[in-house]
Amino acid sequence: DKFLPLANCVSDIYSKNGYSLHYLGGSNLDFAGKGSFYRSHGFQSVEGLDELIKIVDEKTYLSPWGLFDDTLYSLIERKVSSLNNSSKPFGVFSLTLDTHHPNGYISESCEDLIYQDGKNPILNSIHCADFMAARFIESLRSSELYSNTTIVVSSDHLALRNSAKSILEQGDRKNLFLIFDSKLDHRIISKPGSVFDIAPTVLNAMGSHVKGLGFARNLFHESSLMESQLSIEE
Repeated sequence: DKFLPLANCVSDIYSKNGYSLHYLGGSNLDFAGKGSFYRSHGFQSVEGLDELIKIVDEKTYLSPWGLFDDTLYSLIERKVSSLNNSSKPFGVFSLTLDTHHPNGYISESCEDLIYQDGKNPILNSIHCADFMAARFIESLRSSELYSNTTIVVSSDHLALRNSAKSILEQGDRKNLFLIFDSKLDHRIISKPGSVFDIAPTVLNAMGSHVKGLGFARNLFHESSLMESQLSIEE
């Protein structure tokens, strides 16, 4: 019923510093134990498919995974708007689903949006996801709350086998990690990093001067442990 409750996660740090934390995801919270993880580490509300389906209008508009991403984005916008009316700092975390392998799923928002000739289903799904993410990010960046908000976009893992596998194998594959913040100058940090390094790097973007967190390093100023000669055991 709990996941490493004594571990000090980045969410525990936010919570201890007065942040109200909220998770919204379109799939069931039992998948991979996400629900127990978030509840164990400082989140005030944790909502998955079973919780969110109660407040959506179209209860049958679902992919095999759960809510389509256009539904999820509308719920995130509603949550952010509600939290912004409070004087307490907050964090909203979410996980989109439409680009799931092998073929992806297309939200109704993108019915007329195809990629190139439209014959590769996962590329159509990614094209749609890109459109919806950009629209959501731009709506936040043009709102009043952006002056005091950090937006983080990241992938949870590299794409698994899908209908664009042959194209992916020709490229230099990386996880996505973007930070949008009105107080940061535009830059690209090209040094090697790992998913571990996201947490302290985001903390730094928000004003903390932390060098690292566990196996993670702040990529603004430190080198990732990926660059060290140590093995993972060491």
